[in-house]
Amino acid sequence: MQRSHNDKRMGFWKFVAVMEYALKNRAKLLAITPNEIKTAQTHELAFYAKLKANHYAPTTPLGPYTLADNAKLIAFQKAKCGIRFATS
Repeated sequence: MQRSHNDKRMGFWKFVAVMEYALKNRAKLLAITPNEIKTAQTHELAFYAKLKANHYAPTTPLGPYTLADNAKLIAFQKAKCGIRFATS
């Protein structure tokens, strides 16, 4: 799936909506998450919860979420889901 050329970057409020939906449906999301990325997904959701509690401040610490977790999730999305990311 590739986003429209007119929407190369997700707007802030769209990102907030995606995060809040993921947090609201955390149990369902983790129940269907493949084991190979479950730890990374759990860490990402923990970061989302901290970010929300910190009023989306960009200085919010990552907590257990690491760059390795991020890389693992992106690699999975590219390899298994066919998601492509805009480079600009």
